[in-house]
Amino acid sequence: YVFSVSCFRAGRPRQEHLVNWSALGWILLVALFQGSGYFTEKITLSKYPKYKEYMKETPLYVPNCNPMRLWQYMEKKKSQ
Repeated sequence: YVFSVSCFRAGRPRQEHLVNWSALGWILLVALFQGSGYFTEKITLSKYPKYKEYMKETPLYVPNCNPMRLWQYMEKKKSQ
């Protein structure tokens, strides 16, 4: 997408708008991953009831690097 937007010919852009049709690809991929993630979590939750506890502590895609949550997790482990 970035390449298609940044292409220049003779000092003028090849297109008049910043958004073009190639943006549709990454939008559809994001929608696909969101949908499949939700569907997978729903199936896993129906098979394993304790998975709900895991879902509270772990994000779906990106690990949580929040230091406060890490500290809370370490305190919880110490008390067990």
